[in-house]
Amino acid sequence: MAAGLLATHAIATVEYDQDVTPTIIFGAGNNNGAFTTDRFNGVEIGLRAKLRYDENGVPQNVFNSNGDGSYTFYTRSRPNFPDGQRGEWSFEWAVNTDFDGSSLLNLDDLSYELGLDADPGPGTNFLVFDPITPSAEAPCWDHAIGNNGTGNGGGTAVNCITDPNPGQSYAGLLTDNNVAQNSWQYGFFLIDELADYDPRLPGRYTIYLQASNGSGVVARSEIEVIVVDPPLAFDQNVTPEAIFGSGNANGEFTTDRRNDIELGLRGKLRYNASGVPENTFNSNGDGTYSFAPRLVPGGSPLRAEWGFEWSVNTNYQGGAGPNVDAYTYELGLDADPSLGTDFLVFDPITPTAEVPCWDHAMGNNGTPNGGGTSANCLGDPNAGATYQNLIANNNVAQNSWRYEFFASGPIAGFDPTVDGSYRIYLAAYNADGVEVARSDIDILVGSASGGTVSDVELSMSTTATGTQFTGDAITYQLVASNTDLAKAANVSILNVLPDNLSFVAGSCDDGSVANVAGQSVDFALADLPSGASTICTIDTVVASSGTIVNSASVAADNDGDANNNAASVRLLGVIESVALTGDIPSPTDNDYTRINDVVQIAGPGDQIVLNGVFDWNESNAFASWALGSDGIDGTVDDWTIYVPDGLADLTITATAPGDATIKGPGDLAGVDLEGFLLVYGTNPGLEISNLVIEDFDVAIGIYYNGGGVNVYDNLTIIDNFIAMPRDVAGNSQGGEAFQNIGIHYSFGDNILIARNVIEIPGDSASTASLRAAQVAMQSNTSGGAYEGLVIEDNEIRILLAQAEIPAGIIGIWENGNAHTSNITVRNNRFINLDPANDPSLNDQEAFRITSHSSASSTTRYEGNYAEGANVGYGWLSFDTYGADFSTRDPIEFVSNTAVDNLTGILIDSNGAADLSCNRIHGNDLGLSNITQAGRISLADDNWWGCNAGPNAGDCDAYDTGLTTDRWLVAGLTADAGTVLINSTTGLNLDLRSNSDGNEVTSCTLPATPVILAANEGSVTPAVGATSAALLDADYTAPGFATGDTVTVTVDAEVLTVDFTVELPVDSIFNDRFEN
Repeated sequence: MAAGLLATHAIATVEYDQDVTPTIIFGAGNNNGAFTTDRFNGVEIGLRAKLRYDENGVPQNVFNSNGDGSYTFYTRSRPNFPDGQRGEWSFEWAVNTDFDGSSLLNLDDLSYELGLDADPGPGTNFLVFDPITPSAEAPCWDHAIGNNGTGNGGGTAVNCITDPNPGQSYAGLLTDNNVAQNSWQYGFFLIDELADYDPRLPGRYTIYLQASNGSGVVARSEIEVIVVDPPLAFDQNVTPEAIFGSGNANGEFTTDRRNDIELGLRGKLRYNASGVPENTFNSNGDGTYSFAPRLVPGGSPLRAEWGFEWSVNTNYQGGAGPNVDAYTYELGLDADPSLGTDFLVFDPITPTAEVPCWDHAMGNNGTPNGGGTSANCLGDPNAGATYQNLIANNNVAQNSWRYEFFASGPIAGFDPTVDGSYRIYLAAYNADGVEVARSDIDILVGSASGGTVSDVELSMSTTATGTQFTGDAITYQLVASNTDLAKAANVSILNVLPDNLSFVAGSCDDGSVANVAGQSVDFALADLPSGASTICTIDTVVASSGTIVNSASVAADNDGDANNNAASVRLLGVIESVALTGDIPSPTDNDYTRINDVVQIAGPGDQIVLNGVFDWNESNAFASWALGSDGIDGTVDDWTIYVPDGLADLTITATAPGDATIKGPGDLAGVDLEGFLLVYGTNPGLEISNLVIEDFDVAIGIYYNGGGVNVYDNLTIIDNFIAMPRDVAGNSQGGEAFQNIGIHYSFGDNILIARNVIEIPGDSASTASLRAAQVAMQSNTSGGAYEGLVIEDNEIRILLAQAEIPAGIIGIWENGNAHTSNITVRNNRFINLDPANDPSLNDQEAFRITSHSSASSTTRYEGNYAEGANVGYGWLSFDTYGADFSTRDPIEFVSNTAVDNLTGILIDSNGAADLSCNRIHGNDLGLSNITQAGRISLADDNWWGCNAGPNAGDCDAYDTGLTTDRWLVAGLTADAGTVLINSTTGLNLDLRSNSDGNEVTSCTLPATPVILAANEGSVTPAVGATSAALLDADYTAPGFATGDTVTVTVDAEVLTVDFTVELPVDSIFNDRFEN
């Protein structure tokens, strides 16, 4: 994942609910709009989801956009479709390679990638392919193809089956057109990852489409399809009719219609007060049915005035489809009249050895009222076979039942005279055991209201923010609410405090007090009526470091949904190393897991503060590091900590620079890109600061993985110390493929990388066949990212002398190719600390230059310092990378220093610079221009090390391709030429003027060392440096009359000024009278 190896081009910001260009050209009557689009450099990519079929199987032109790139649909399969893997939704895509006439590209000028997520869970599992470019496996596609003038539904498509030369016809369309569109369903691609796709499951599916050229991605759109269960419908008719008995009215069913299945339930007044059968349902319009607490005389002691009726239609839309035996079923009958539930559960349809036959009314969508057929389960000697035949050949089953029919299990104690609430549900499952439809109702008897079941839920909050330190006070608020219709009985809250919190006090607004036992805090609350809430408050104090995860739960005797009973609040405490806390490392608690665990649970805006030395060489930490953040071998996060994709505004820091050290083992042979931190997604606002990171192949690795040019906006990497290890020599054929990297950053605007110190061992060795390489700082490549990038005040230190076959070393490689962005690289230093490191023998490049300026943007290098490298400042190599900057404007190259390098400045790849006020001295060659087209750079008003100017005297030289009509010169003056013995006068060194005699005011020479000496007197200071191209000094005359000379050495220039030193007048004339 090194830049140059992962060159990627930019993607513009995605927009929502857009029209695509020119319109919808597939089919006829399809509306434009609701697309999620990316438009960049003339290329437009659009994606949207669509309600392809409603619950009645009727095609729709509805898109259900949520306005944020997501689209919501129900868990329904397409009605009457035999494979069951066509959802109610589809997706539509549009590609226009020249939507605004600026790119002049046609469809075959780019390649494409479509990703279809097959995982309904929070993860992704993509089926990936090129949906446009022909291949041996797919030489032809039936897309609608056209241009910017094609009208609605007017696209041209190849008949890939009947066309005698479909591949040739299709390729011709791609060559001559710039628009391709299609409308697809997951059910078209039931292979590989999508082989088990089931539209009847709720979930979230990510779909992306991107277009690329030879350099990387140029446009990319991504959407999310959210699939949820539909709500129940109340007071409905079932299909086709009430086919049991005769004269039973349809209506007032509570129904679920999903996946071409209709399930219905209703309560019914079976007998009135006189014992006469009724056709009344007493629906309350919300899935509840109300009846009196009454025993009907003349029957069993379980005979209530009410019954319930159910209906199953496995193909209610009609046409070819499954019959009743295609599914299994579950009926639940609640026998508990209180607020709780106690279900008798069984399959009411599927025959078993115990119940081989049921007397249901069976039929199809044409069966009339009361016209159902039933098996005679008592009189038919082959009743089991008869019943099996009925469910195998019909899609409708119905019955009217009473609790007294099932006087076993919990129903045996049912009392129809007791007030109460009873829940009844009916569910259907496919062959894989997946629930495909479900209906439930509540029977309310007597004074019962709102059902038997409450729904208590808990929320927890705190006003505490930021990092919590030992001794900080934290107050938590816990709110228990009842959101269902029944009163919640015996409500309690249990909060088990984590070990790093200490309890102080607790109370509730209903008067309840905290019962405390160790870390457990319990509140016994009053009953909660429907819609009521109770607020409890717990005061705590932070007892020790670490992440603070406080979790609590609520309970009630009749709670019907345990999924919302728990709540937790996570706060970040200082994360301390194992050595600092005195703990013994283990496989689950070590110096790797302590950092990784908190990163994996971090939320937006979190600040993770580290303290201590985190030693990943310890065996437990090393083993955890090898498996990575997910603990699974062989995944992308092996040998690093992976920052979760989508986590914004995360800070990983120490309280002060140097307070936290993360120690690695050096560059591991056979392992590539092992590091401290991996960021590989969309993580704007990330900050990494104040850390010491030692001995990792990649200390900080931030890479591009799609999502556009703003995935790392406002990235900040400041005040870190990074000690890089020696690189293990390798290449893509053997050893390691990638260089060691101190900081790798990627796409974003307003990135700041500042005040970092990176040390690189200069003695890493290549071999005759394998190369070692180390880069202090580099980036992914993009044509449009990095607006506002600032790299400043960093120092790259090279330790030790070069090896016999030296490693390649690059200091700061601004690799954006971002020629339309404003970029500043300033006040950075690259220095060799070992005098034995020879720039003629090492393979070092202090600064590598890629991005250029444009008419609307500026790339500026200012105040940087390069010393002791083979190349001080080098443009991206044409021979290695084939770069060509001939159409790009020059960079501004101002007030930089290039000293004691083999080549101070090396301009390549037809690049250019406007150079001014730079100090160029002591290099074997000050500037070399090897641009392939001989492009000229402007280099006036620079200091070449002496007053004679470039290519003259002892000044540095340049070879060719430079306009340098004037240069800076040094001047030395004294305040006075004649001075008295032991007196002082001022000296003034000035490097502001050029060889034309004019003062340069547009820029300033950087600090330049100066040596000062006098033959007889003294100069203060004896050694100094210019500031703002000036140096003021004091000359002090000796104690005797003489002529004296002061010598000032500025690089290769030696300046002198002569003084006459005289005695005072009264020492020359003695006017005393003799006595």
